Amino acid sequence: MNRTGYLPTIALASKARTGTGLHADIAAKPIDADPTPPPTAFDLIVREVCRYIGVQQWTVFDTGRHPRAVAARQLIVTLARRYTLMSYPEIARAMCRRSHSSFIDMAQDWKRRVENGVKVNTSRGDFDPEIVLNQIIEAINERNAAA
Repeated sequence: MNRTGYLPTIALASKARTGTGLHADIAAKPIDADPTPPPTAFDLIVREVCRYIGVQQWTVFDTGRHPRAVAARQLIVTLARRYTLMSYPEIARAMCRRSHSSFIDMAQDWKRRVENGVKVNTSRGDFDPEIVLNQIIEAINERNAAA
């Protein structure tokens, strides 16, 4: 607060609204649409990952440790954090779990898998994790563009 009793930002904002002062040029510019795309739906991520990996959707919500189910869960968490506005606790609730700590571990495990080049077992064969991730991202983008 300054001597006049006003916050400086309020004074600048009022000058910007009236078209006078330092920020008059900012107030005169039209606001463009936000260039960022809308967030991807969590269900779309689950559906595309399960389709690509070759597992049924119920297996990723189950607690089984089959390598394909584990890889699918890791991918879902990684993609959900990257392409949705969901936090780890929200992802855990969406996956019918109480604790989000294992989902943090899943994201870290996927990162280690990419760094070490550990192949992902899919119904189509074993692939590099970066290839799997990129192909699923392409499929999600195609579905978003079609919608």
